[in-house]
Amino acid sequence: MNTEQILDHMERLRLKGMHSAFTGMLNNKNQINQDDITIVLERLLEAEMNARDQRSQELLFKSAKLKQYVHPTKIDCSEAYGLSKLKWKYLAEGHYLDNKTNLVITGKVGVGKTYIALSLGYQSCATKHRTLFYNMNKLIEEIRSAKLQGIYLKLLNQLTKVTLLIIDDIGLVPLQEDILIALYDIMEARNGITSTIFTSAIPFDNWYNLFQENLNLGESFLDRLRGNAENIVLSGESRRRKVKASKQV
Repeated sequence: MNTEQILDHMERLRLKGMHSAFTGMLNNKNQINQDDITIVLERLLEAEMNARDQRSQELLFKSAKLKQYVHPTKIDCSEAYGLSKLKWKYLAEGHYLDNKTNLVITGKVGVGKTYIALSLGYQSCATKHRTLFYNMNKLIEEIRSAKLQGIYLKLLNQLTKVTLLIIDDIGLVPLQEDILIALYDIMEARNGITSTIFTSAIPFDNWYNLFQENLNLGESFLDRLRGNAENIVLSGESRRRKVKASKQV
């Protein structure tokens, strides 16, 4: 790294004092040994940039609200499970994010839908994408609280601007019209721009029944979701029961 590159890094990092002092040193040929100071400053700048990258990534993980950190290597894949190694490689590498594809992960209770969604959320944060995880019941609370406080548009902006939004366990409770409207607003704003992951124990083909409060609104929501969505159907027994049984042996 030459002196011009070092000065450029200082400017990008907004290290104005260091930039000015180093410029003065370079102009005073008798003040420093240019080769020595270049090596020192290179190391200092690399350390500063690495520290900032780390802080930025820590902030991404914190703001994502992931309830558990699941590294992609922890996911068991098999054709019988409904998630092949090739498919998981595609997902873990973030190609669905590049393609602005939505994911709908369905399967029986306990089969691992949330676990997979959390792993994709982890990987999204690790690759420097803004991510946000919500359990559906918690999201309902936040939407109604935001409306009461008059900050619904602010919440909607947060939900629509992240690269990856994960909404976990949709369909556990009946969706009333105010929540259907919010879901429509979210999908309308994100459609074709960013990716959304939904998990549900209800088969995707039966989601129309979730919108009994307003079927027209539900149809519009599903039309936008299906337009660029991939349904991953997981099969097999509850993994929670398997873990419990193994501990009892």
